[in-house]
Amino acid sequence: MDRQTDPTSRGIADAVRAEAARAHMDINNLASVIGRSQSYTYERLAGRKAFNTEDLSKIATALHMPLTMLFDSYMLGERIRAHEEHTEAA
Repeated sequence: MDRQTDPTSRGIADAVRAEAARAHMDINNLASVIGRSQSYTYERLAGRKAFNTEDLSKIATALHMPLTMLFDSYMLGERIRAHEEHTEAA
């Protein structure tokens, strides 16, 4: 069984995937940016393990955005999910 991280860490992984896709960066690019292996990076993008702050800082720099914008992307994703859940319940 895969060990899952907490919902916040999974949401941040979602934001990293979304922002990387917008910048046309794949897993190889991300792994290179943070100086980690593809398997290390995949485990984090899949939500099985959390990114650390150093990794997130390097990713934000490579995406040419402040780290806070990466968290803003996470918060936007959370608002969209909450809205979708609310509309489905109605």
